[in-house]
Amino acid sequence: MRAPAEGILARAERYAALMEAEGLATRAALARRLGVSRAAVTQTLRVLDAPEEVLDAMREAARRGAPVMDRQWRAWRGLSGEEVRRRIRVLG
Repeated sequence: MRAPAEGILARAERYAALMEAEGLATRAALARRLGVSRAAVTQTLRVLDAPEEVLDAMREAARRGAPVMDRQWRAWRGLSGEEVRRRIRVLG
């Protein structure tokens, strides 16, 4: 059985926790630690800058088993929390 996909918000929260736990001062240091590009780390962590209502909608979707993925997030960036919720309802 395949493991559920990790949404971009869960990954961003994991990256932030790892930076704090390991005392990594820069996104570049985290990127080296993870073996990914600095740009990928930056784009992922940028999710955490979204308004709280948007993050709440994304958490709600993840709890229902339909996490917001990278491609969706790129298309939805800048939308209101209510609009993100509406789009999540349409998908799931």
